[in-house]
Amino acid sequence: MRHYYFLVLFAFIFTSCAAPYVARLDPQMETNTYRNGEKLVTQSDGQAQLTVSYYDSSPKYVVFHLAVDNLSDKPFNFDPATCLLIGDAGPVRKAIDPELQLLATDLESVKELRGDQVLGLTSIALNVAGAALAATNGVEPVDALFYGEVALNTALDLSFNLQNDNIENEVVRGAAIPLGGAEPAPDSRYFWLDYAFRITTIGPGQSAFGKIAFERNDEAKSLSFKATIEGQEFSFPFSQRLFKPGSEVR
Repeated sequence: MRHYYFLVLFAFIFTSCAAPYVARLDPQMETNTYRNGEKLVTQSDGQAQLTVSYYDSSPKYVVFHLAVDNLSDKPFNFDPATCLLIGDAGPVRKAIDPELQLLATDLESVKELRGDQVLGLTSIALNVAGAALAATNGVEPVDALFYGEVALNTALDLSFNLQNDNIENEVVRGAAIPLGGAEPAPDSRYFWLDYAFRITTIGPGQSAFGKIAFERNDEAKSLSFKATIEGQEFSFPFSQRLFKPGSEVR
């Protein structure tokens, strides 16, 4: 029985450390048009033209590139948050709203900053209280003043260290500006700020483009990217393949 428990524990540790599947999507529509390795598929209703390509995937997200051309004689708004990713199995995914994502990211940053400020003020209060206690117990005024100065310097050092830790954490989370022209991943604030397709008014003869991200749906073998413009729905079917090191899962 003991050996059985060890086998179960080993299996749990092994599976928890296993690499996630790698997802790749290919358009089911015929296409011979490429951009930087991406297969482009296009649809038009005479008023708008949409060009979609699978861009990338991460363990959590799948990302598409979308370009919208206004072929009509009047402007229209396009909100990427209305896009859907519908599979033949698994949940229907709504596109991640860049505006909500930016708000959530900024609120989290403020929360962390407030936590750091509280910790710094607590440090000051404790040290000043210690200085006051030393003064009331007969410590020379000069020593008490020195104690208070050390307390202030300690708090400043703590604040500086916390800021450095926050900067390092941002880099680890991928929130720093990427180097060498590489585009950031969806877990970066800069992805949503500068690379994601955000709600846009597109005038006659104008175009807009950007990235649209969804949470992954690994249960589906077929996924349809759906977008709606002025009540007209556009649908782009993709086939999904999953890989793990050494073999294709399906």
